[in-house]
Amino acid sequence: MEVQYKECQRAKPDSTVCSRLYLSQMDSMLTVVFEKLKAQLSSEEKLALVKIRQAGLKRKENFQKRR
Repeated sequence: MEVQYKECQRAKPDSTVCSRLYLSQMDSMLTVVFEKLKAQLSSEEKLALVKIRQAGLKRKENFQKRR
């Protein structure tokens, strides 16, 4: 993905399209990793992880609203 991102930047240096695509792909990857990790945890650990994830998603949402 990083190679694809850099190639996109070379082709479209003044565009935000590359960054948006890269960040979207990273979001998808983060979700997959989160679910795999959550499946390996105890109930108590899952609850803590979900709270951390929710806080992160709230920060992301707040950031997107400011743009």
